[in-house]
Amino acid sequence: MLSAKKPSIANEPEKDTSPASSLAKSFGSLITGEISQQDFTNMIQTAQIYQKQGDVQETKSTLELLQLFKSKQAEVQSHISNTLGQSLPLELIQGFDPASIIYYLEKQDETKNPSWKRRKHRFRKGVDTDVVRDLNQALHLANISYLDSVEQVKSQLGLWTKNEWELVYAQMESLPEQPSHFLAIKKGQSRWSSQLEVLMVVRGTKTVPDMLTDALLDDEDYRDGKAHAGILRSGKYLVEKHEGLLEHLRELAKKKKIKLTLIGHSLGAGAASIAGMEFREKDNIEVQVIGFGCPAILSQELSESTKEYITTVIGDDDVVPRLSAETIANLYLDLMDYDWTSYAYRDIEDALMEVQKNLGFFGIDKKDVKSLLRIVDKAMNKYVKPNTRKNQKLIRGKRLEPILFPPGNCVHFYRDGVSVSGSYVPCTFFNEIDVKRTMVNDHLISLGYRKIFLELMRNYMQDDHFSFEDIEEN
Repeated sequence: MLSAKKPSIANEPEKDTSPASSLAKSFGSLITGEISQQDFTNMIQTAQIYQKQGDVQETKSTLELLQLFKSKQAEVQSHISNTLGQSLPLELIQGFDPASIIYYLEKQDETKNPSWKRRKHRFRKGVDTDVVRDLNQALHLANISYLDSVEQVKSQLGLWTKNEWELVYAQMESLPEQPSHFLAIKKGQSRWSSQLEVLMVVRGTKTVPDMLTDALLDDEDYRDGKAHAGILRSGKYLVEKHEGLLEHLRELAKKKKIKLTLIGHSLGAGAASIAGMEFREKDNIEVQVIGFGCPAILSQELSESTKEYITTVIGDDDVVPRLSAETIANLYLDLMDYDWTSYAYRDIEDALMEVQKNLGFFGIDKKDVKSLLRIVDKAMNKYVKPNTRKNQKLIRGKRLEPILFPPGNCVHFYRDGVSVSGSYVPCTFFNEIDVKRTMVNDHLISLGYRKIFLELMRNYMQDDHFSFEDIEEN
């Protein structure tokens, strides 16, 4: 027996959920000449959808990180209170409009552009391409530390260095203040050399949000200055664990000194730097440290005192070297101070014109759009600008001076509008967060540092097919 067919869903009219339709739905209140605060907020959010269409993943990552900054307000307030004994009006962040985050990103894109970067670096010493090649080798070693097993580390270490190094120790598990790392000895060292060459590579955190959490830990007194408490303990852990082993290796090799090279990325760079400072106090150890994307871990004078043996490499807008409770608090204040209404007005106008053109909404024409925009302007003055003016008064004079900076001799590689350039800069150069679309990706090895080095060398060599691997093979 045949049953009756149900009506086909395909024949039902599809619900229009497009941004244009969503924006159009909020126009009912505009037509009446009034608009509620909720309708106004919805209109701005929908208009922003138009502007963000086609955005790449790096923009999404940046916006997610900025939202994470917002969620950390309590920890920032606590840190500032404990460290500086002062309080900020950060409770205002509870009510600031999320729209400001997106528009602040756009503003930073406009102001901190390649021309601005070139001006900031114009009196700084440039980086030689031979240095870039050496740094790329160190970067690859840092990347090996992220492998999951001892066998993988041993295999890749042999392949990349052409069996130049022999793995002697590897701790693959990362625990709080006990970072994963490996130790290797250089093969075929001359019996006449007075030094035994040893390599220590320290793994960093795998996620930027974890780095943000660590950035909010308290500072600690260290060598007449300040140091990041958690990273200080991580670095000292490496020394306590291996100073006996290094001395044993030195005695077995019958050498006068250990030539120790420490390499790390992210938190690993911070731990390697502290370990380098501690190992350098030993009479029979000579130290060199190379760190990529190292966090702000030392007060200014301490950082400058390590220039002779610590090199910190920072890729363009990498957010991690700029992260501290003070710089995050200052970012809050900047967001609260920022008047983003002109950007929102522009987006609403663009979206209205799009709706008028594509949907013929209520049969409005361009003149009607202008009338509606006057109502939008009225809503801006009613719902947004009073809060901005209030915030600007409350935060006046509240900006904080950062306490911690990356260590040693800082090398900054930046996009100059044509390719990538590199310069030696003071580590105080990174005293504020640059809110840019690449601020997360620039911290990563594969999407950040490796791409930056490769782009610089391809432009310098005038060879789009340049590969560091080709150099190694030759």
